[in-house]
Amino acid sequence: MDSQIWAKVDQIPDEEVWWRHQVLKERLIAYTRDQLKQARQNRGEDAAAVHEVDQLLDPRALTIGFARRFSSYKRGNLLLHDAQRAVQIFSNTEYPVQILFAGKAHPADEEGKRIIQRLIEWCSSSGIKHRIAFIENYDMYMARKLVQGVDVWLNNPRRPLEASGTSGQKVCFNGGINCSVLDGWWSEGYQVVPNGKGFNGWAIGEDAHTSNQELQDKIDSDSLYQLLESEIVPLYYDQDADGIPHGWIQMMKASIKTNAPAFNTDRMIADYVTQIYSREKVTDPQPVVASVPL
Repeated sequence: MDSQIWAKVDQIPDEEVWWRHQVLKERLIAYTRDQLKQARQNRGEDAAAVHEVDQLLDPRALTIGFARRFSSYKRGNLLLHDAQRAVQIFSNTEYPVQILFAGKAHPADEEGKRIIQRLIEWCSSSGIKHRIAFIENYDMYMARKLVQGVDVWLNNPRRPLEASGTSGQKVCFNGGINCSVLDGWWSEGYQVVPNGKGFNGWAIGEDAHTSNQELQDKIDSDSLYQLLESEIVPLYYDQDADGIPHGWIQMMKASIKTNAPAFNTDRMIADYVTQIYSREKVTDPQPVVASVPL
């Protein structure tokens, strides 16, 4: 895919980019409310709990998405490593932050199911329950809504276990911005400017890992909290009088123009053809038979 064509995204007015993104976010939140309302009705919850969903989430708030298979190495609950600090971030009334979780665990993965259980319990925490949602019955339609509507896509697996990370790649086509550990595709996709800060997204922690998982979780969770507090939230809410965050939109455009031409099906097929299918088949060399005089 031609990177010069994708670079023309810079010519799109910021107002147009923001308006279209906000429309997609509003659709995501409306869909989320509908799904949660149906889930509560199916569980037989009282009318107050069902109607409470109508006040859940805010289309104007910074919205983070985390949706994938809940395997322990993907650390779906890393954000809860310091629960008090996380609550401080999500309970901020001046600069609201909200997050949508979705995904499934393998029926035999007890640890994965426990992670989901803990997240759902956290969603019910007083003071922040209107900022957090776990959407049940994750499927492709829901995934489409999420990658289209979130502001930030969160990915924090243990290094070096991430195989690829295609969900984060799909987010880029929609102007979403990745916040991920430097593993899988993000090791290649993440770009920095001369001052060392991310140009098209954010990197959680350093490009290194340790066998001490508890220590690694603390290092990475501290890095994630720091990014949210000092970079992500301030950039999102640095808005002009019309509510347009021009600095944020520049990063949205960078996410599109740097990743869309590099991470797509066209490239995948081309790489398979040139690096695998078209290579000459290597055969075992024929044994050398020494010439013996008769």
